[in-house]
Amino acid sequence: MVRVLAFLSVCMMGLAGCGGGGGGAVSNPARADCDQFVANFLCPTLQFCGATYASTGACINFFESSGQTPLDCATVTVEYSGLSACEADVNDSYCNELVDANGYAGLPPSCSGVFN
Repeated sequence: MVRVLAFLSVCMMGLAGCGGGGGGAVSNPARADCDQFVANFLCPTLQFCGATYASTGACINFFESSGQTPLDCATVTVEYSGLSACEADVNDSYCNELVDANGYAGLPPSCSGVFN
Protein backbone atom coordinates (compact mmCIF):
# COMPACT_ATOMS: atom_id res chain seq x y z
CA MET A 1 0.00 0.00 0.00
CA VAL A 2 2.85 2.38 0.82
CA ARG A 3 4.43 1.75 -2.56
CA VAL A 4 1.15 2.45 -4.34
CA LEU A 5 0.70 5.72 -2.46
CA ALA A 6 4.32 6.73 -3.10
CA PHE A 7 3.94 5.86 -6.78
CA LEU A 8 0.74 7.85 -7.10
CA SER A 9 2.23 10.90 -5.39
CA VAL A 10 5.27 10.79 -7.68
CA CYS A 11 3.01 10.45 -10.71
CA MET A 12 0.93 13.41 -9.60
CA MET A 13 4.06 15.51 -9.03
CA GLY A 14 5.21 14.57 -12.52
CA LEU A 15 1.89 15.60 -14.02
CA ALA A 16 1.89 18.88 -12.14
CA GLY A 17 5.37 19.68 -13.42
CA CYS A 18 4.65 19.01 -17.09
CA GLY A 19 5.26 21.92 -19.40
CA GLY A 20 6.63 24.19 -16.72
CA GLY A 21 9.57 25.35 -18.82
CA GLY A 22 7.90 28.30 -20.53
CA GLY A 23 6.90 26.46 -23.68
CA GLY A 24 10.36 26.23 -25.27
CA ALA A 25 11.43 23.15 -27.16
CA VAL A 26 13.51 20.60 -25.27
CA SER A 27 16.83 20.25 -27.07
CA ASN A 28 17.56 16.76 -25.69
CA PRO A 29 14.37 14.93 -24.71
CA ALA A 30 16.32 11.77 -23.80
CA ARG A 31 18.36 13.69 -21.23
CA ALA A 32 15.24 15.42 -19.94
CA ASP A 33 13.58 12.02 -19.43
CA CYS A 34 16.70 10.71 -17.70
CA ASP A 35 16.78 13.73 -15.38
CA GLN A 36 13.07 13.27 -14.64
CA PHE A 37 13.54 9.57 -13.88
CA VAL A 38 16.44 10.28 -11.52
CA ALA A 39 14.72 13.16 -9.72
CA ASN A 40 11.23 11.70 -9.42
CA PHE A 41 11.70 7.94 -9.25
CA LEU A 42 15.22 6.72 -8.59
CA CYS A 43 16.65 9.09 -6.00
CA PRO A 44 13.58 9.42 -3.75
CA THR A 45 13.39 5.63 -3.64
CA LEU A 46 17.11 5.22 -2.99
CA GLN A 47 16.98 7.76 -0.16
CA PHE A 48 14.00 5.99 1.37
CA CYS A 49 15.96 2.73 1.18
CA GLY A 50 19.00 4.14 2.97
CA ALA A 51 21.47 4.71 0.14
CA THR A 52 24.68 6.53 1.07
CA TYR A 53 23.82 9.92 -0.46
CA ALA A 54 23.73 12.87 1.95
CA SER A 55 20.39 13.99 0.52
CA THR A 56 18.05 13.41 -2.38
CA GLY A 57 19.70 16.42 -4.06
CA ALA A 58 23.13 14.83 -3.70
CA CYS A 59 21.77 11.64 -5.26
CA ILE A 60 20.29 13.62 -8.16
CA ASN A 61 23.57 15.44 -8.73
CA PHE A 62 25.43 12.14 -8.68
CA PHE A 63 23.29 10.45 -11.31
CA GLU A 64 22.73 13.51 -13.46
CA SER A 65 26.36 14.54 -13.93
CA SER A 66 28.93 12.40 -12.16
CA GLY A 67 30.46 10.76 -15.21
CA GLN A 68 31.01 7.67 -13.07
CA THR A 69 27.70 5.84 -13.07
CA PRO A 70 25.89 3.47 -15.40
CA LEU A 71 23.21 6.15 -15.58
CA ASP A 72 24.90 9.50 -16.23
CA CYS A 73 22.17 11.78 -17.55
CA ALA A 74 24.66 14.43 -18.69
CA THR A 75 25.89 12.06 -21.40
CA VAL A 76 22.52 10.68 -22.50
CA THR A 77 21.62 11.34 -26.12
CA VAL A 78 19.28 8.44 -26.91
CA GLU A 79 16.37 6.86 -25.06
CA TYR A 80 15.29 3.35 -25.96
CA SER A 81 12.02 1.70 -25.04
CA GLY A 82 11.56 0.40 -21.53
CA LEU A 83 11.45 3.50 -19.34
CA SER A 84 7.99 2.73 -17.98
CA ALA A 85 9.07 -0.81 -17.05
CA CYS A 86 12.21 0.58 -15.41
CA GLU A 87 10.18 3.12 -13.40
CA ALA A 88 7.73 0.41 -12.33
CA ASP A 89 10.57 -1.88 -11.24
CA VAL A 90 12.16 0.90 -9.18
CA ASN A 91 8.82 1.54 -7.49
CA ASP A 92 8.05 -2.15 -6.95
CA SER A 93 11.48 -3.34 -5.79
CA TYR A 94 12.33 -4.15 -2.23
CA CYS A 95 15.02 -1.91 -0.77
CA ASN A 96 17.56 -4.72 -0.65
CA GLU A 97 17.15 -5.08 -4.42
CA LEU A 98 18.12 -1.43 -4.99
CA VAL A 99 20.60 -0.73 -2.18
CA ASP A 100 23.22 -3.21 -1.03
CA ALA A 101 24.36 -3.77 2.57
CA ASN A 102 27.02 -1.05 2.15
CA GLY A 103 24.46 1.53 1.01
CA TYR A 104 25.42 1.47 -2.66
CA ALA A 105 22.71 1.82 -5.26
CA GLY A 106 21.94 -0.55 -8.07
CA LEU A 107 19.46 -0.39 -10.90
CA PRO A 108 16.94 -3.09 -11.76
CA PRO A 109 17.90 -5.09 -14.86
CA SER A 110 14.99 -3.54 -16.76
CA CYS A 111 16.73 -0.13 -16.53
CA SER A 112 19.86 -1.35 -18.31
CA GLY A 113 20.12 0.12 -21.77
CA VAL A 114 17.12 2.46 -21.56
CA PHE A 115 19.37 5.51 -21.77
CA ASN A 116 22.50 5.76 -23.86
